[in-house]
Amino acid sequence: MNPADRKTVEDILAAALELPTHEQAAYVEQSCTDSPEIKKEVEELLAAYHAAEKCIEPRAGKLELPEGWDDSFLGTRVGMYKLVERIGDGGMGTVYRAERDDGEFKQIAAIKLVRAGLHDHELLRRLRGERQILALLEHPNIARLLDGGVTSGGRPYIVMEYIEGARITDYCKSNNLNIAQRLALFRQICSAVHYAHQHLVVHRDIKPSNILVGKDGIPKLLDFGIAKILDSSVVGFEGNSLTGLNPMTPEYASPEQIQGKALTTTTDIYSLGVLLYELLTYQRPYKTAEKTPQEIARLVCDSEPQKPSTVATAASKKSKTTGALDPISGDLDHIAMKAMRKEPGERYASAEELSADVGSYLAGLPVQAREGSFRYLAGKFVARHRAVVALSAALFVALIAGLVLVSWEVHIARLERARAERRFNDVRKLAGSLIFEIHDGVANLPGATPVREVIVQRAAEYLDSLSKESAGDTGLQMELAAAYMRLGKVQLSRASASLGDRPGSIASYQKAEALLRSVLSRDPSNLEARTNLAACYGHDALLYDPRSPQAEAAAREDLKISEILAQQRPKDEALQSNLAAALHVVGITLAAKPEQPLYFARELAIYEKLLAGHPDSFEFQRDTALAQKYLGSYYLEYGPKDNCLRYFQAALELDRKRAEANPNNAQAQLDATFDLSEIGSYYFYERQDPEAALQNFQQALQIRRKLLHLDPENHTLQGRVVFLLGKIGDVLFKMEKVDEALEYYRSEEGLAASLVAKDPDNESNRSTLGSAYYGIGEVEDFRASHFNRRERPEYKKQACVFYRKAYEQWRPTKDLDKTPAAKKTLDDVTGKIAHCAKSSL
Repeated sequence: MNPADRKTVEDILAAALELPTHEQAAYVEQSCTDSPEIKKEVEELLAAYHAAEKCIEPRAGKLELPEGWDDSFLGTRVGMYKLVERIGDGGMGTVYRAERDDGEFKQIAAIKLVRAGLHDHELLRRLRGERQILALLEHPNIARLLDGGVTSGGRPYIVMEYIEGARITDYCKSNNLNIAQRLALFRQICSAVHYAHQHLVVHRDIKPSNILVGKDGIPKLLDFGIAKILDSSVVGFEGNSLTGLNPMTPEYASPEQIQGKALTTTTDIYSLGVLLYELLTYQRPYKTAEKTPQEIARLVCDSEPQKPSTVATAASKKSKTTGALDPISGDLDHIAMKAMRKEPGERYASAEELSADVGSYLAGLPVQAREGSFRYLAGKFVARHRAVVALSAALFVALIAGLVLVSWEVHIARLERARAERRFNDVRKLAGSLIFEIHDGVANLPGATPVREVIVQRAAEYLDSLSKESAGDTGLQMELAAAYMRLGKVQLSRASASLGDRPGSIASYQKAEALLRSVLSRDPSNLEARTNLAACYGHDALLYDPRSPQAEAAAREDLKISEILAQQRPKDEALQSNLAAALHVVGITLAAKPEQPLYFARELAIYEKLLAGHPDSFEFQRDTALAQKYLGSYYLEYGPKDNCLRYFQAALELDRKRAEANPNNAQAQLDATFDLSEIGSYYFYERQDPEAALQNFQQALQIRRKLLHLDPENHTLQGRVVFLLGKIGDVLFKMEKVDEALEYYRSEEGLAASLVAKDPDNESNRSTLGSAYYGIGEVEDFRASHFNRRERPEYKKQACVFYRKAYEQWRPTKDLDKTPAAKKTLDDVTGKIAHCAKSSL
């Protein structure tokens, strides 16, 4: 058989071995229709080398053997190793998993044993060469040679590191690696190839099946058995002795490899480019299915593949899903296409250079491939139009030279200024996006508090850096003020989910107020600045204790500005809504005062009018329900009692409507629980119906616990759960179910204590913790009255301990006057302490 036919046989055989076993015969039949002699030769080789895909590669499941094949080597000893499992067939031998069998220590290895009947002198020299090659290569990403020799039957063998892992492409898919993670693996393979090239070794068959990734995530490059030694003295045979054999995989082979030309390190660079292409797209550059080796050769040598980004986009559209593959940037297109250029000189000069370009992409730096792409395309154009290009280039260069000399310095200055402006605007845009787009997109999702906290931290950093440049820039100062206000609301808010960061919230609103005052000092009529300053005062009022003079003063400032603006623009619904919000805040600060319901009633009238004009507005539905709740709460506390239930039920109807329309909106679900809680209080305190009260409280608690489970870092939600735990404990105690009541009081105590530890100055949290202690004290007091005399003193003693703890939490701070309710509560607990102390003596 002449050399040309021999090469055709090898090409067809190599392509067939890449196909599943059941498709190989049909492929050979199709590829050899014009040459029975070639067909016979390929079929004979297939029978001998059945299922060969790679030299050392563990396979999933058990290796398929031809029917009747008796593997007599299993269980035998080769050198110091015992062959225990056949794991692969290669072009020149069989690979076994082996265990060390000399009693020294345990070790698993892979042994390649030359196949029977292949004692051709040249092939044996190849195997010896492979052993010598591997002995020279010591790299963490190259499979190591452990040993080698000749069996008693005269068969050479090599012992290699056993790699248990998956093909690099399969590993990336199964672990759903993103592009950056895939590129990190690819760079390790580049490192291994560059190391081999430094030792004068060309791999010549880089492909996914020759790269395994172990459980530790480290890729290993296999099979240097077909490498060409650039320095023939290393292995002791002629430098071109492997060229005639020309082993390769056509889909990954370079054009010069297919054409039988001299091979250099750039041959491996091409194959690395194909590997990169497949890692990016999970497709090969050329569609080779059902094509003959000759057709594949023409594809590789004469056609240009599609860009990786084009392939990825087409795959996503075909699957009718967005994001089926990560989007691929133009830089990666350039890198992959540069590595796969037809001319070896146009590729990367080394694997190290290719890896460095990938590293530049990952670091956000310019890539070399971009710089070279114009020269590459220009070279192609010049080759077709030499005369025209020569004349045009001379004229163009003469013109440009003069312009460059005159404008270069000006150009540099403009570039620097433009770059600085772009960076500033990018940071400005990013800060706004974090606060007003990204945050709002997740704000009402259950479990979003940790994510919101990260967003807030990043936004704060960007805002602080921008504020240094804002002096005199009204537009920027307004943007920053609005962003700081949103930041402060996320950090702490009474009406919505927040992080419970009181100092951070105060600081954010102070920054916003300073910026707004700066704007108003230059433009007192600025409507947006006045509106936002009023909102800052309103939030300041909510940061203080509602009964404090500071809270009422801030609320009055908010109302003063809001009333003026609403009167000036009576048809502006946003300003009317702001006025209603200001009335609400003043109402909160007037706790227990007779005029309090007047502010809530004015607030409700405004919201009802706005809701009538926009009946489907979730915002107006919520605001209206909130005003109804506060009016109902006032009447429940101070009377007339009959008025409260209708307000609570009206609020519940609106909140449930919103919750049903927004099943994933955590705030809508939470709002409905306030109505249930207040209705429960009405039945418990006014109707003396503990069963009805318990039913409403437990419905509300079930919703709040579900929301807290999804968002455990939500400070506001924690406080809402604590409140209901105490209420249910009170109802159960009233029903004399003291053991059940104690469980709820204990739960209330644990969660309330964590809230106090986080924010010790929060009066509401301290009050709730005091209620938990008081409830536990009442349970112990009850037990003292219902158990035998011997145990009574101990129960009384325990009751006294918890009453004292309640007193410590309920004592008002220095800057607050005691309200009548507070005095009564303290007198009550003081009396119980004295009684229990006396009874326990």
